[in-house]
Amino acid sequence: MVRIRVKKAIFSITLLVVVIAALNMADLPKELRFEETKYNYLFVMVLCILLPLSLILTSLNLKERANRYGCLAVSLLLILPASFLYMVVSTDYDKLSRGAVDGRFEKIDEIEVGESKYRLYRTNGGATTAFGLVLRKESAISEHINVVEVIFSKYQAAESTLRLIDKNSIELQIEPYSKDEHVQVVELKI
Repeated sequence: MVRIRVKKAIFSITLLVVVIAALNMADLPKELRFEETKYNYLFVMVLCILLPLSLILTSLNLKERANRYGCLAVSLLLILPASFLYMVVSTDYDKLSRGAVDGRFEKIDEIEVGESKYRLYRTNGGATTAFGLVLRKESAISEHINVVEVIFSKYQAAESTLRLIDKNSIELQIEPYSKDEHVQVVELKI
């Protein structure tokens, strides 16, 4: 009886971890994010450990050999990319834990409208990419967790300011990214 409960618990945990990992990789219109950035990195690190581990535990509890070996093979195939992702993310997590700013997704402006915060971020994918801008609507569902929705994004832009026009509109004034561009003004309904 105890063994059956343990098997059910392992299968439930594996299913939960797989669903959370799939949702984390999907490009959903609204997502959950921690208010403090370093916890988003920690969450990904925990998923990197739990996904292959839960599949290994599940494979040990399957009756049919083919299913057991198939599940074990999938878990072993996931270990290498999960380990690599863990190492990359843990480096960023360590920097953020010591008070560094997240240079890949740096907040540059913010305005509050009602219960929501509209935050403008500068994105930086590294040396071979240009900067970009992302405006997100972030609404708290608890003290530490937000529902996040991307409202606007622009690739090849680095500087912008937000201005509240009225309770239904925000204006972005995007600075030129190159000599050939002009200031771009974007009005968004919120």
